[in-house]
Amino acid sequence: MATSPEQQKPAKTWQTMVDSNKALLLRKTGHDVGYWAEQARSAGMRNDAELRHLMRDEHGVTGYAQYAVSWELFGYPEAHDGSSPRSPGPPTPPWTSRCAWTHSASTQPPEGAWKP
Repeated sequence: MATSPEQQKPAKTWQTMVDSNKALLLRKTGHDVGYWAEQARSAGMRNDAELRHLMRDEHGVTGYAQYAVSWELFGYPEAHDGSSPRSPGPPTPPWTSRCAWTHSASTQPPEGAWKP
């Protein structure tokens, strides 16, 4: 059975996902992102793996709730449309992540480069 436009859920935004993960963290732990970020800084967390270990093994916090703290400490992933809270702007061309020349100043692939 087909659904009408009224029955479809509205598209979620990047901010909706961030807010949802923050709310989940607060529900699961009783503490907000600021509290957990400070705990991680005090514990000397240097990367995402250390943070996830701390939150999972020492505090029982897993899954999406961890993302809220990880993003706060180590930055938000770049959204494909440039709309993430800390996105630097337009998306990076998809071919740059697979090519050795990505560290050059050019955003165009060299002549003859493979493109998806």
